Amino acid sequence: MTQNIYEIFQEIIPELKQQDLPDDLDDYYTFSEWMNESIQIWHYIEMKEFYNHDIEDNHFLIEKNVDCHVIDQKISQAVDQLIEQNKGNKYIDLLDETYEIFFNTLQETAEQQQLSLLVVVKENPDWIFIPKQNDEKLTEIAELFNATFDEDGDLTMFVY
Repeated sequence: MTQNIYEIFQEIIPELKQQDLPDDLDDYYTFSEWMNESIQIWHYIEMKEFYNHDIEDNHFLIEKNVDCHVIDQKISQAVDQLIEQNKGNKYIDLLDETYEIFFNTLQETAEQQQLSLLVVVKENPDWIFIPKQNDEKLTEIAELFNATFDEDGDLTMFVY
């Protein structure tokens, strides 16, 4: 079953077919490095420093000549507005709302560019754009990923 997650991504992203499979097919971090071996498609975001998210390095956005500065601005303005609205309330944790702003903006971009967005939930989430897939295929990808990299339930892929 493990190789299937690699094969499914090779089917969707032809550039990955040119790469040798890693020795350890069950290790999540090996997989994420393999995904970025020849093109930058697997990204990480440090939510406490959400400005550092690698959007501008994404292979598919570069290929489609997307102005990533506009995406950054949209995210920054929405987060700044959220912070300003909650400035006096020291008891509110805005992390969930920041996640929502970030991933909703990525989802809008995905729809505009005929891409699909997958997110790996972990302490600091990973995200990936892939060429547009139908719901059935996206569910298959997430289920294969979760079955392959079930590391004590610490990470879960879902379709955004």
